[in-house]
Amino acid sequence: MRLTQIALLFTLGCGVVAPPAQADDDRADSSGVKAQLRRDVVDVLAQRDGEHRSFSRGMPRRMTRRVRVTSAPLRDSRGHGYVTFSVDARPLGSSGAWRRDSLTGCIYPDAGAIYLGSGTMYRPAAFLLGEKTDLVSDPVCRPAG
Repeated sequence: MRLTQIALLFTLGCGVVAPPAQADDDRADSSGVKAQLRRDVVDVLAQRDGEHRSFSRGMPRRMTRRVRVTSAPLRDSRGHGYVTFSVDARPLGSSGAWRRDSLTGCIYPDAGAIYLGSGTMYRPAAFLLGEKTDLVSDPVCRPAG
């Protein structure tokens, strides 16, 4: 009898504690954004870390990186949706503290555009691939209002 009461309370408790459907949607969106950021930023940086620079005397310092989504979905002055993110880093194989916010930026999930912060301005993430890019003069990554 005691076991059935515990099972009943557990079942009722799970129903009461279950998160709302919107939270599941936000989590799914966040995981999709994180996957795109891993592919288009973190993996590109890892590949660049692995390249040997012929004029460097020092050993290349490879890094481990992780992505954090740092805001709920926002809208800029043009009405486009975006979220901000941060990339933390630490030396590969280290168990030390993460260097927080080694890169910051925003991503427009609908357009797939990623911008990285440079001071108070932003530039397209394509510069990680060696492309020559200028700072963006449009009001990207800034909330409307």
